[in-house]
Amino acid sequence: MIANKKSPEEIAAKVSENNNKAQQLHMAKTMMSNKNFQNTRVTSTKAILMKNGQAVCVAFPNPN
Repeated sequence: MIANKKSPEEIAAKVSENNNKAQQLHMAKTMMSNKNFQNTRVTSTKAILMKNGQAVCVAFPNPN
């Protein structure tokens, strides 16, 4: 089976699309976070919230 090679323009477009998606996801997560943590990089959790004065990371919902 021969794989079709993508042109450099197609590769650049896909990279740009992936970067835009990552940036939008990051912005959505920081907007959900506590205002004291909106300038941090929240990429591994859903959000950072405050509970009894302590910062708490909210995990992604369990799909099971």
